[in-house]
Amino acid sequence: METPDLASELIPHTSPQSRPRYQNWSQIDWAYHREQDVRNRRALKHHLKWTGTLNEYFLENIQIILALIVTGIACGFIAAYIDVVERWLTNIKTGVCTDAFWLPHSECCMSYIASNVKRCPRWKTWSEVFQLVNGSIAAAIVNQVGYNVLSILMGIASAYLVVCYSRFASGGGILELKMIASGTFIHGFLSLRTLVVKIVALSLSVASGMRIGKEGPFVHITACVGHVVSRLFPLYRRSDIKYRELIVACTGAGISVAFGAPIGGVVFSIEEITYFFSHHSLYQALVCCIVSALMLQRLDPTHTGKLTMFQVKYHHSWHWFEFFAFLVLGALGGILGSLVTFFNTKITHLRRSTWIRDHPILEVACILLLTGILNSTNEFLKIGSLEFLIETFHECKRYETSGICNKNELFAFFKLLQTAFTATFLTVVSYGCQVPCGIFVPSLFAGACLGRAMGVWMKVVQVTILPEGILPPECHRGYTCVHPAIYSIVGSLAVLAGTCRMTVSLVIIAFEMTGGIQYLVPCAIATMAAKAMGDWIGVKSIYEEQLKVVNYPFLDPGKTFNYEFNVKDIDVMRRPLIVLFATGEKVRDIYTKVQGCFHHGYPIVKSADDPTLIGYISHTHLFAALTSIETKGVTTGKQDVVVVFGDILSRGNNGNAFLVNAENKIVFDASQYCENSPIQVSPNTTITRLLHLFEALGLHHALIVHNAKLVGILTKKDLLKFIDDVEHNENRINGGAANGVDCE
Repeated sequence: METPDLASELIPHTSPQSRPRYQNWSQIDWAYHREQDVRNRRALKHHLKWTGTLNEYFLENIQIILALIVTGIACGFIAAYIDVVERWLTNIKTGVCTDAFWLPHSECCMSYIASNVKRCPRWKTWSEVFQLVNGSIAAAIVNQVGYNVLSILMGIASAYLVVCYSRFASGGGILELKMIASGTFIHGFLSLRTLVVKIVALSLSVASGMRIGKEGPFVHITACVGHVVSRLFPLYRRSDIKYRELIVACTGAGISVAFGAPIGGVVFSIEEITYFFSHHSLYQALVCCIVSALMLQRLDPTHTGKLTMFQVKYHHSWHWFEFFAFLVLGALGGILGSLVTFFNTKITHLRRSTWIRDHPILEVACILLLTGILNSTNEFLKIGSLEFLIETFHECKRYETSGICNKNELFAFFKLLQTAFTATFLTVVSYGCQVPCGIFVPSLFAGACLGRAMGVWMKVVQVTILPEGILPPECHRGYTCVHPAIYSIVGSLAVLAGTCRMTVSLVIIAFEMTGGIQYLVPCAIATMAAKAMGDWIGVKSIYEEQLKVVNYPFLDPGKTFNYEFNVKDIDVMRRPLIVLFATGEKVRDIYTKVQGCFHHGYPIVKSADDPTLIGYISHTHLFAALTSIETKGVTTGKQDVVVVFGDILSRGNNGNAFLVNAENKIVFDASQYCENSPIQVSPNTTITRLLHLFEALGLHHALIVHNAKLVGILTKKDLLKFIDDVEHNENRINGGAANGVDCE
């Protein structure tokens, strides 16, 4: 075998900062990156000498502030663009502005609307475009067919963009963002390509009329903006922890621009997205949310001059006897939200296991056809979701006698219930298909109907059943002091809380988007009741259930385990392990050993006869080490190079990675790629302590060691599978937590 010139080919150990890029769906090493941040600060401070502390603080924080401001401005622009395009696409299904086709109905007929003129000659329906007589059967057919055909075409176009250009653009994206915040790498999920596709596809899918929302996708879009902006700053390119802090802050901006609720966006990012809470994340989210909200208000796409989405103009007090109604409404919202989660999870299983998986565009077309048919049977469903929410939060005037203000309370009650359950059904079948879609507004829609119905019922009860002696003075002599609009607000939050299990952030969002501070207590009561009811039923939030369906290894930071089990009870120590030997193996033997299954990493033991644990090397770092052999000059006989994992040779040869042993063979020391102090646990460690260890350190795996000898490896997937088995089967454990070493 030909030996390279050692004088020119000796390479020093790779510095910790030059670790190779993580592979897709791998987990970052939180401890390593925290240490790396400390090393980077020390190096920067030393380079800047006596002004180091001041300049270090300035250079780091100026990058953070600039990134947050640029991201917030971009998010405001994008939100305004989507709002304008979505309104135009929604209006174009019913007609067109004849002299300015690019204008939606509200802007085309602005002067006529301001003058309370019902007919706008500038706006023509499709039947009028084809010069059909208004009110005729032909005109009605043309308008309805045009509406349905354009709706289906918009949905198909949205699904086509997602399927053909970026699958990551489908759904809301909150599941994957929770994974990224916990330390998982998902390459391409936040890319510029995904951002562009999601913006265009979201405008089309929401305008198509499907029972979906744009608020969840906004969270994904703003995170994509944060990712694109982060590539411009060295701080985020070298620190994965700082990068994740920026992404978490950007998710709050999505809620800020979607609901006009900057403080709610801050709390949402902390409550729902972040994995490790830090004060840095809190103030970064605040800056990003405020900047994005101010930019959206400055652009004013709705031409109202207001940031508040559903501002209420009434300020009625609620009374003590309504407390129980709010409590019951919260419980009903928890039940309805749990039903949405349960049946949508079943639909998702069906979607992933049948022919639907291979025909996503056809599925979207069928859903839109079904939506069009059901909408045509209900006047409330024909109205856009946001417009209907504004109407339900609106207080009826004495002269209003139609729609939700119908004087026939019995008719209004059952009409609202029918609308709530029809909208819930459409939400169950629509959420999760291959278009950008969110669950917030559909849940608010169903809850507003349910709450309004409860308000109508309580109004009748107060006037006809409750004795005046127990009522406040303003409720005497047949005067009603129950206001159904308040129940609409409370009910909408109750259903959303039952679906997503949001609490604090939801109440704050409700206050910011309505401006009704006096209704915070009823909203809080209903929200807590909904969450308690959902937890009692046993159905988790829709995000947790979807994480199980897609089999993402996400460990909730608040996860608890109330059973007495130890690590040895998990069936991981009886399966074969793939290990590497510190004493040395040929390159060809290593390739043979690891071929066929891309494990996350491999433990390193002393030798085949001695399983004493030496360290651990990830799959990515192992192949980076093997690749570096060729890049550093060893081309001939590469497969016969002996790779050792230990620092004895490097200490004896001034840190050089290549050596020639006594048999004149090239030996490559790959210890610089290894983790020499992996997390180790005893087989007798309790699951409760192990769970806390995984949560506190953000671990992907832990090595099981007994008397310094390796006996197994436990991954996050193994732990989650074991906990799920125990919780579903109580004290009976299903056979095997996982088969084989973690393959991702």
